[in-house]
Amino acid sequence: MVAMPKQTKECRVCGKTYESCRSIKTGSSAFNWREMCCSPECGQIYFQRVQEARNPLPKTKAKKVHTPRKGAVVEAPTASEDGSAEQPAEVADET
Repeated sequence: MVAMPKQTKECRVCGKTYESCRSIKTGSSAFNWREMCCSPECGQIYFQRVQEARNPLPKTKAKKVHTPRKGAVVEAPTASEDGSAEQPAEVADET
């Protein structure tokens, strides 16, 4: 009896080296964790990462929250021609 040749691979999730049998390639399009990972658990994580990369979640737009102003902006005092500072009238609170 002839043993199938073994191939050493590195797990794409945890980095651990493992022996992969070349006969596991079935030619089907079904996901086979043994081709990429060292264990079924790592295979599940790898498959989830591939699915997320191929089908990213749509980005949600951040909603802008507008808060009412408490009062109007008060201007700084301005200088008049005679050198005295004029105080602008303050605007009353609009609430």
